[in-house]
Amino acid sequence: MVTTWLLFVACACVIGAAGIRLSILGDRIAQQTGLSAHWVSMILIATVTSLPELTTGISSVTVAHAPDLAAGDVLGSCLFNLFLLGLVDLWLPRQSVFAHAVGGAQQTTDLAVRMLTWVLFSLICAHFQVLPAIGHVSLGSLGIAVLYLHGMRQLHHAERQPSHKEANTTTASLDLPPSVRSAPLTLVFDYLLTSVAIVAAGIWLPVLGVDIAHQMGWTDSMVGTLLVALATSTPEMATCIGAIRIGRIDMILGNLVGSNLFDALILTVDDTVYQAAPLFEQLSGAHIISASMALAMTSITWLAARDNPETRTKWGRWSRPGTALCAGYLIHVGTQLILMQRPPS
Repeated sequence: MVTTWLLFVACACVIGAAGIRLSILGDRIAQQTGLSAHWVSMILIATVTSLPELTTGISSVTVAHAPDLAAGDVLGSCLFNLFLLGLVDLWLPRQSVFAHAVGGAQQTTDLAVRMLTWVLFSLICAHFQVLPAIGHVSLGSLGIAVLYLHGMRQLHHAERQPSHKEANTTTASLDLPPSVRSAPLTLVFDYLLTSVAIVAAGIWLPVLGVDIAHQMGWTDSMVGTLLVALATSTPEMATCIGAIRIGRIDMILGNLVGSNLFDALILTVDDTVYQAAPLFEQLSGAHIISASMALAMTSITWLAARDNPETRTKWGRWSRPGTALCAGYLIHVGTQLILMQRPPS
């Protein structure tokens, strides 16, 4: 058991270290392309930091044969990303993180609400066995893909509008080491090489997670939602720390919510590679609780981004959106711990 835990921690450390380097390389590449900070954080960085969830999900349904672990990792990562957003909001000394919500932030959070609403609807329909499927791919997964592609098209169109202005722009950049200040081709090579490290560690995470679940007597859904999701979210944590360090608070919301959008799309990928049956039909009803909390927390984020508060509320340091996000995650963790034991066979 000790060896399994040590290997799990080692994989998490590899993912965290690779996530920091990927954020640096991604930011450098983005600067050379001239893309906006919100678009870069939502697409380039968010997609990269979601690689662990992608590889873990594919490995869960193909190698570990644990669909609950895959879905738990996706929903748990969404919840943990929103928890990180709440922590950052509470950490900033004077302004709310939502005061830096610029450009397409409101559209991004609106898309996240719609996608999680569809995920929750699909889970409920699958629980009552009324979710149609085309072959081994459920209608729920196809709907997620349609919403994601249509939403990305709308966001891309909004970014290209001449009236679009990005607030709080700054010339601050990451403190790149000399080895990273190189030609674009070398940057791309380093970017891909670091991605391989994340993929390799992500493949092992679900296998180790299943072993831990069996050894501890925990359910796959709980291990995926809490333990594996925490490990695969280390790149997002690293990105948040880096953004705070260089004063690019405007990139945090796009990165975390953008990661949630890509995480939801991972359910479609998992369903496609899972040949045994439609993925949603194999999932535990416990995921409905996770999806409901993720939708509630995303709705709070959408409201806060829409209001775009410039200063703290009358609570001082304890802003209402940040407090609500942190409280929602802690309530969910408590619920999962209550349900952690396997039902008697």
